[in-house]
Amino acid sequence: MSAPRLSVPLMLESPVRQPDGMGGFALDWQLVGQLWAEGVWKLPSVLDFLVVSGGRDGWIH
Repeated sequence: MSAPRLSVPLMLESPVRQPDGMGGFALDWQLVGQLWAEGVWKLPSVLDFLVVSGGRDGWIH
């Protein structure tokens, strides 16, 4: 087995609430980190998408 070619950057982001000036908020995203992956190109399928949630406010920090 050969070593992977980590050439695809994946940006890890966390949701951040910003005041909207009218008593509510707008959701923005803050960069938390960057991971690298090997690009294996194929047509996407439903199984290619993963949503991770949890924690106190529903997001992993």
